[in-house]
Amino acid sequence: MTRRTSLFALLLAALIFAVTASAAGAVTPKIDTGTDFSCALDVTGSVKCWGAGGSGQMGNAVSDDSLVPVQVSGLTDAVELSVGMNHACAIRASGAAVCWGDGSYGRLGHGSG
Repeated sequence: MTRRTSLFALLLAALIFAVTASAAGAVTPKIDTGTDFSCALDVTGSVKCWGAGGSGQMGNAVSDDSLVPVQVSGLTDAVELSVGMNHACAIRASGAAVCWGDGSYGRLGHGSG
């Protein structure tokens, strides 16, 4: 994936999420980028990722790249999002953290890596 394609995908996703954003929403939409992948949090609490997915960065239990946003599996109540080099984490409405992607050096908080 080229930087130009990544930038286009990022701008397109920003436009999509901006159009669907609700002024009454409790979640502030956010887009964050890692190394060759990006994720977006929308006002409904859903997170979608796109780009390089070889380390599970799409959050859908598949290690495939995606040129279009892919819903992170089981995450519909996120209130915050942060993306690292090859991993991402979200805070759920309950306050619990959930992470996906490259788990090297314990990045995902699963006790392995």
